[in-house]
Amino acid sequence: AVVSTQSTGQENLSQLLEESTYFKEHEFVGTSLLFVYDKERVGIWMIDFGKTTEISELVEGGQITHDKPWELGNYEDGYFFGLRNLLTVLKEIYEERGPENETSQQYTTIRVN
Repeated sequence: AVVSTQSTGQENLSQLLEESTYFKEHEFVGTSLLFVYDKERVGIWMIDFGKTTEISELVEGGQITHDKPWELGNYEDGYFFGLRNLLTVLKEIYEERGPENETSQQYTTIRVN
């Protein structure tokens, strides 16, 4: 099922981002996730980096969590908050609809550039 595969992709993307030093040292305001899928494959890409800002020299400790509420001067963007909400919605859709075809193989491609 496409929704099931997208959820797995979101979980993988979240794990990759949590481990990325680059992600911890940048604010990603205005970025988007691009979902591309067909009957067999799902791809999820981060796009729209025009407003991305390096914050490593602007915040104490040089990194942000992307998980704290925004406050003036903390550079938190809530990226993980949004990703978790999206994952929750996709799982709810999948649970409501159920698997479309239990026997089909699904693939997920994730690229973080």
